[in-house]
Amino acid sequence: MTRSKLLLVASAFALSLSACQQAGTGTEQGSTAQGTELGIVPASMDKSVKPGDDFFAFANGSWVKNTPIPEDRSRIGAFTIADQERERQTKDMIAEILKANPDAGSNEGKIANFYNAYLNTDAIDKAGLGPPRRTSMRSAASPTRPS
Repeated sequence: MTRSKLLLVASAFALSLSACQQAGTGTEQGSTAQGTELGIVPASMDKSVKPGDDFFAFANGSWVKNTPIPEDRSRIGAFTIADQERERQTKDMIAEILKANPDAGSNEGKIANFYNAYLNTDAIDKAGLGPPRRTSMRSAASPTRPS
């Protein structure tokens, strides 16, 4: 495995692990008991349901009953909540970077430049398909490797 692929996999793993360990999404129904740090929230369980009859309702019944589905969604779940949190954090990070007016050569400056270019629809419309066409022509001209 090349070094860049290994770095990418390690970064993805580290982000996933840190996201799993963060608490406070605002949807917990009680504090997590000692020894249940792996995501078992007893308050989310519906202990009136027998696990052998309907394990999903047993394990998640209280959470399902007490978690409202937002008006703009057809469903809600842990992945949706995590994605909403990621969207909020990304929006806040970009807003902070844009407020700071960073140097163009810094990582923050590159992020600000990339974001502003994304918002510049006039320049995107003016360039048309030229940039993606050049990229696809380079890709088509590159030699292929046997697998």
